[in-house]
Amino acid sequence: MEPLVRLLKRTGIGALYIVGSPLIAIGFVFFATYGLFVFVFVSLQSIYLFFSGQVIFTPLPEDQKAKLRYENLLKQNPPSHKASPQEPQ
Repeated sequence: MEPLVRLLKRTGIGALYIVGSPLIAIGFVFFATYGLFVFVFVSLQSIYLFFSGQVIFTPLPEDQKAKLRYENLLKQNPPSHKASPQEPQ
């Protein structure tokens, strides 16, 4: 009885692979198409933003916090050096 169960199990797994492989291939094609569409769209959007002089990437929250902290530190401790005098022209 055990050899028959193993045969049926292998046959069932093989049938699932036969039925499932086209579904996996279709899913991969949809994923690749979507990825290509997003890549092209984002690339064109970035090119437009770059040549129009706008910001492409927004600053991350960590960058905003670091900039605010740096500005606060500069207000508390201004630089001690003086600007060099300008040369007469």
